Amino acid sequence: MSLLFSDWSATVIKIEESSDRGNSMGGTRDGFNYQNLHCNKRSLSVDLKSDEDQTIFKRLVAKADIILENFHPEVKFRLGVNYQSLKAINPMIICVSINGFSQQCPLAQRPVVDQIIQGISGLMSVTGTYASGPF
Repeated sequence: MSLLFSDWSATVIKIEESSDRGNSMGGTRDGFNYQNLHCNKRSLSVDLKSDEDQTIFKRLVAKADIILENFHPEVKFRLGVNYQSLKAINPMIICVSINGFSQQCPLAQRPVVDQIIQGISGLMSVTGTYASGPF
């Protein structure tokens, strides 16, 4: 979703931890996956556990239209990145949560990657060949 926003000329700022700068879920910065997923985006390293960096984040929230996050439900409340906290800063904010499972689902607290979703949904059963099995 954020890639589409950046493709459509929105200013997208990817907030990442300092430890993620060299190698994140999208791979290394010079890798194809990272370049594909994060083209046209700006990047800012922020430690949301730090009071000083929380202040920086809140200044961004005050001017933002949309916040898109993919935290586990309990983490976003602990860090103050939940809708109620952000709405107190910017009443017009739109919050989007990207989670593998619904936030009300019994599996909501479980970490999820693409392969797990493919397996649970049955998608893997239709990929690959009979000899090779799922890709």
